[in-house]
Amino acid sequence: MRNAKGFTLLELCIAVALIAILAAIAVPNYIGWLPKRHLRSSAIDVQAAIQLSKMTAIRENTSVSLKFDTGSENYQAFIDADADGSPDGAIFRSKEMSPGIDITGTSFGSDTITFNSRGLAGAAGNITLRNNLGQNLNVNVTLTGITRIQ
Repeated sequence: MRNAKGFTLLELCIAVALIAILAAIAVPNYIGWLPKRHLRSSAIDVQAAIQLSKMTAIRENTSVSLKFDTGSENYQAFIDADADGSPDGAIFRSKEMSPGIDITGTSFGSDTITFNSRGLAGAAGNITLRNNLGQNLNVNVTLTGITRIQ
């Protein structure tokens, strides 16, 4: 009897079939998970931008606004000394939403949150984000600038 090394064709076919079965199970789960993850990640980015705006208002001792553009799916944070919703100073944060994520609306007037020099929001409200599967997440903001994702 000779000493054969390696795998037989049958063993290789079985291994390839097992990998194909596992891939068939994993890929649909991954594809369904990805849009949900992008939605959550975008909500966390919005929450971070709100906190950055609040802290910048306190640090700079002036008003800071965060404006959401539902048409172009982006937001900008800027110094807004006269609290009118338009930039009076540098735009220190500007970001587009991830692909497949829409800003469906906000409950703030002119889609703008303004923080005063004490870090208090001009109004409480929320920002609603939606992914391409129709799932929504709200980023809620209180008058004291506390944020929560729901």
